[in-house]
Amino acid sequence: MTTPKYGFRYNEARDGLIVCEPEMKVVEKVFRMAAEGLGVTAIRTRLRSEGIPSPKGGKVWDPRVLRHMVTSDIYRPHAY
Repeated sequence: MTTPKYGFRYNEARDGLIVCEPEMKVVEKVFRMAAEGLGVTAIRTRLRSEGIPSPKGGKVWDPRVLRHMVTSDIYRPHAY
């Protein structure tokens, strides 16, 4: 089974995703910064200066992770 996207965890049955609130707050922060016009490098710098660890726990976020985050459909609102 693959690792869920940042901001999500598998449910107990491991057949669905649930929101991980602390990580989702970081996702929201990234989206706000992108909406303000900040580029990946500036977002990365700000996250590091605020001490927000990367998904793997490092100090520096991979720019590919940030790009994928702001373009991924998983973070967009969905209607049922």
